[in-house]
Amino acid sequence: MGKDTQLPESILDFLQDKVDFFREKWQEKEHKMLLDDILQYIEDEVNLESQMNYFRDQEQGIIQANESQIKEQYANREKEAEYELTLLKVGRLLKVLQEQPFQNSLNAYLNYNIPKFQEIVQITLMILGYKKTDINLPRSNSLDVRKCIRKTFI
Repeated sequence: MGKDTQLPESILDFLQDKVDFFREKWQEKEHKMLLDDILQYIEDEVNLESQMNYFRDQEQGIIQANESQIKEQYANREKEAEYELTLLKVGRLLKVLQEQPFQNSLNAYLNYNIPKFQEIVQITLMILGYKKTDINLPRSNSLDVRKCIRKTFI
C-alpha cells in the first residue's frame, strides 16, 4: 500500500509503441487536412478572383451611371458628392455580400480546417445582419468559428 512499483519493460515498450502509433496517425491526419485546405484554397482563389472582377465591373458601372448626376446635384460641395458616391459603393457592396456566389465562397471558407482572418468573417456576418450574440463566443467579442461552421448562416 502506497508503495511505488516499477512497470515491467514489456509494458513500457507496449505503451511507447502505442504513443508512437497515435503520434504518427495524428501527423498523417494533420498533413491530410492541411493538404485538403491548400487544394480548396487554390480552387476558391480562382472563384474569388472572378467574383472580384464582377464586383469591380458592377461598381464602375454604378459610379459611371450616377457620377454626373451626383456632381450636378452637389455642384459646389465636393465632399457631399464624394459621400454620395461612397454610399452608392457601400450599397452595392451590401448587395454583393447577399448574392449567392459570395455566400457560397463564405461557406467554403468557413469549412476550412484552419480558418484565418476571423475578424473579416465576423464583420461580414455583422454587415449581413447577424446578431453579435449569434456569432461570437459568450461574453466575448471573438468569433465562434465552430458555431459558424455548425450553423447554416448561408
